[in-house]
Amino acid sequence: MLRTTGGAPELSPSLIRRRQKDKEMKRKKREMYAQEVSFLRNQVKALRLNVRTARMLLPWREVAEALYDDTAAATVTNTNLRSVLRRLQIFHGHVQHLVQTSQPFSVAPALQLESWKDTHLFRGDDMRRSGFEYISQLALHTMPSVLLAPAAVPAPSDPSYIQAQIKHGVVYVDVLHACTVPHATLDDVVGVAWAGLNDFVRQAIGTDDCVKPLDRNDDEISYVALKGTKDVTYNSLHRLFRLHPVGDHHSQPHDSLKHSLNPPPDVVPRAVIVARSILADEVHPYPTDMLMCDSVEWTVIEPVDDYTVGVRVLVRFSQPIDSSGQSPLSVAQWLHKLRGGRGDRLDVLEKMTDDHLLDKIVGFFALHHHSMQAMICAKFNRIVPPTQPPSSSRRS
Repeated sequence: MLRTTGGAPELSPSLIRRRQKDKEMKRKKREMYAQEVSFLRNQVKALRLNVRTARMLLPWREVAEALYDDTAAATVTNTNLRSVLRRLQIFHGHVQHLVQTSQPFSVAPALQLESWKDTHLFRGDDMRRSGFEYISQLALHTMPSVLLAPAAVPAPSDPSYIQAQIKHGVVYVDVLHACTVPHATLDDVVGVAWAGLNDFVRQAIGTDDCVKPLDRNDDEISYVALKGTKDVTYNSLHRLFRLHPVGDHHSQPHDSLKHSLNPPPDVVPRAVIVARSILADEVHPYPTDMLMCDSVEWTVIEPVDDYTVGVRVLVRFSQPIDSSGQSPLSVAQWLHKLRGGRGDRLDVLEKMTDDHLLDKIVGFFALHHHSMQAMICAKFNRIVPPTQPPSSSRRS
């Protein structure tokens, strides 16, 4: 409302407030409009710049450098491929000459089995050296995953890790043992483990004559014949690997698991001893009526702390097999023989499924797990503890 006091009309307070409110709203709308216009102008400017850049030709120098890099990369690739092709051609020539000059293998049917192809030794010094290297390296790089990761403290005697499976009609059993050796260095334990590789066979047979050295025995590789029972024997190849952390200056290209096993970079130095049965050897052939055992053993030795060394042993072995790679005994017959005729009768076992028989085989080895564990631990009792605990500098 307008009120007069004799002069200019006086505005009411409510009208003044409405006008101020309208003025503030118009100001805010003008600011919003200005911001939108500014945003749209910047967007148009950016789009024009993109269009202008897309229509422009690249500088000739950048094009030339890109073409040069592509040509150089193609040249290097072609050179490497030609080098690989030449090596394959040379290898093919050697293999072709070897096949043409060699006699047929006496165990040709067994060559269809994977283990036979991986554990066959031929005549000739070069062939045998290559065979020793290939077989031992293959055993190392196929080490079960349970042994790959370093163990802070090896598990105590535990029969839980016993596995059995049937491959090509033959039973294979995995048994894991672990122990710790206090107040010992890595070298002490490695020396005892290497010297006592065949102790189990000697204790089982009761004589040292059951171990016969063959044509390779030194501090790194040992090749021996192990005679078990009267009709079971096999030749065994042993090799010691010393593994170092990736980047360690003591590490050698052939003794690091960097490329195949991918250990973490803080793995402590450790040693792995592999023992692989040789199923066919042209220099030391098996008698035709002799049974063998397809087996491989991994012994992992590593420091647990400054005063203790841990040992883990995983043994993988098969039931006795003949030169054809098959077992003359069925699974039920082998289990019955393992038990010495005790337990279930043979006719009862033969009616069981393979899974049921495998469970019983695992149970049999679980019963004997503690005694085998004690044998492994007793092997290292010969290490005399030093008067002072070894310091960290003594760790190998």
